[in-house]
Amino acid sequence: MKVFTLIFTFSIIVDLLQATPTLITRHTIQTNQSSTLNSVEGEGCNYKITIETSCYSPPSTTDQIDLLFADAHGTEVLVPRLDSIASGMFDQCTTSIFNITAKVCIDKICKVFVYRRGSNGWIPKTITVNDYMHPPLAVYLNASIPNDGLGYGRNLCKLPSNK
Repeated sequence: MKVFTLIFTFSIIVDLLQATPTLITRHTIQTNQSSTLNSVEGEGCNYKITIETSCYSPPSTTDQIDLLFADAHGTEVLVPRLDSIASGMFDQCTTSIFNITAKVCIDKICKVFVYRRGSNGWIPKTITVNDYMHPPLAVYLNASIPNDGLGYGRNLCKLPSNK
């Protein structure tokens, strides 16, 4: 029995050592880039944004929510004021889906950052961005986003190699 317990404990430790941690990074919006989107109107490429609000979030929020996503070439799409699209978005334990058309088309999405301004303390659980051409990128947060002007999310971008 002791041998079984030892083997079982060792296998759990090995599994935990091989787990990939989720890294949440901070990001500042670079508004001087020509590819930054100022509005989500016009012709271009379609994107689906799914934001699941945590059950730990306040029942409703008046916080301003912006989203930025990008590809490895540095082309960014900024979607400002997602909170203004419809009332009831980002309520506690809800999933909000946004279908947007951006003026710019980007390659495979590898970076997603969310920005929050306000005093309610909205807590996103999961943010998923889909460009319909590549696998969607999902970011699991389930943590309070500070009201500090910085974006929080994930950057998996690697610069393309010159072959």
